[in-house]
Amino acid sequence: MAPEADRDHHHHHPHVVVAAFPHGSHAAPLLSLTRRLAAAAPNATFSFFSTSKSNASLNFPAAATNITPYDVDDGVPPNHVFSGHPLEPVELFIKATPHNFTKAFQEAVSRNNNNKISCIMSDAFFWFLAEVAADINVPWVPLWTAASTSLSLHFYTDLIRQTIGPAPDDAATGEMEEALLMSFVPGVPSALRLQDIPAEVIGGDHAFPAMLHKMSHFIARATAVTVNSFDHLEPSVTQHLKYSNLFPTFLPVGPFNLIDIDMNNNARDNSSTDSSTSNNLVAHDPDGCLHWLAGREPASVAYISFGTVMTPPPPELAGLAEALEAIGAPFIWSIPDRAKHNLPQGFLERIGSTSDHDRSQGKVVSWAPQVELLSHEAVGVFVSHGGWNSVMESVSGGVPLICRPFLGDQRTNARLVSHVWGIGADIKDGRLSNKEGVMEALERVLKSEEGKVMRDKIKSLKEQAKKAVSPDGTSTKNFSQLLKIVTSPPSQ
Repeated sequence: MAPEADRDHHHHHPHVVVAAFPHGSHAAPLLSLTRRLAAAAPNATFSFFSTSKSNASLNFPAAATNITPYDVDDGVPPNHVFSGHPLEPVELFIKATPHNFTKAFQEAVSRNNNNKISCIMSDAFFWFLAEVAADINVPWVPLWTAASTSLSLHFYTDLIRQTIGPAPDDAATGEMEEALLMSFVPGVPSALRLQDIPAEVIGGDHAFPAMLHKMSHFIARATAVTVNSFDHLEPSVTQHLKYSNLFPTFLPVGPFNLIDIDMNNNARDNSSTDSSTSNNLVAHDPDGCLHWLAGREPASVAYISFGTVMTPPPPELAGLAEALEAIGAPFIWSIPDRAKHNLPQGFLERIGSTSDHDRSQGKVVSWAPQVELLSHEAVGVFVSHGGWNSVMESVSGGVPLICRPFLGDQRTNARLVSHVWGIGADIKDGRLSNKEGVMEALERVLKSEEGKVMRDKIKSLKEQAKKAVSPDGTSTKNFSQLLKIVTSPPSQ
């Protein structure tokens, strides 16, 4: 048995538990932030919690011996048959909280020689961890994985509901959504309309909107709130969230993808040989997308991906395919294998995707190295669902967007892109099934003077993003403040 003094010394090391929301693209940004903290605080222990499926999909760093993943119950009953509704696994998981987390926390403490929890980090969705942290007298530090703007919309849920009143009938809804601007919400850009805000802010009687409404009440109890954004990107709402005493501390610490690139480059510089680097490149780009881009004209290629959660319905896939074929622009389209049968008959053959020819019009793949593609000078537009991670990667790469939002905060992000920052185009009628509307949007971004203005604006934001994560940047300073909070020694 270890001497008493040694054991006491061990117990004084910070033990940070990190609770991830396992659906959508939430867990990866939280792991990214955890990796940065773990690298900066090698004497701290980080216990990372998500479902087994989520943990298996994440890139846990082999070098970080102070991050340990733990699986939590996903809430799915044995032999359960899913209905196919995308929110069903989310609802089942929410019903399993908070007990699945508190049980797993106890296991982590036990496996760490009873080293008590010194801080709780989590996805901001987990409002109940405010109470858990208060019960054991430790900081609660939630990460909001989306825009500061959408956080403000959720925070002011009650104000918005009181202002718009009961939901109008269907006939009035369209006019009201178009006319009612969100300028009454503090810090939020006046260009946002009612139709641009997440549906969960307006209402809903399911577990997911109920959880978000609870979050709007509990998040003010956080010791600090972090966000994957940077001060210059959303200045008015950032100023409001920082200085209006809503939260004790508000810390934009992104863009995470720029910091991840630096961390990964440093790891490769320290460990890899030329041959292993070459092998990694092949593994990271199995279909040779980057090779296919070589020699293309600058800003001439469309990159298309709608994330891992939603795939556009068949009429929209067909409309987008027909528009791409009609304008003749080169493109790379990342689309799940399960959806490829919804593309127009003969499309893959006509655009040359079934051949190995480097000068084919299009390349259709099941997966693409998105960050690297968005950093390539040949890529001139990103056709996206408008998820926040994708928007941040496009800003960091300096590539304008065309957004087709589906759910959650994506409508908010799409409006920020097109009408607040001016770095992208809308699609007429909002759906990809409108072939002419898609063609018009693609030509605006790729071939018009307006597209050049968009590129100039997003390149300016790209420089601001790089500045934010530089040694003296705002996000770097905010991260230093976060590090002190998260790694403070446990109270005795």
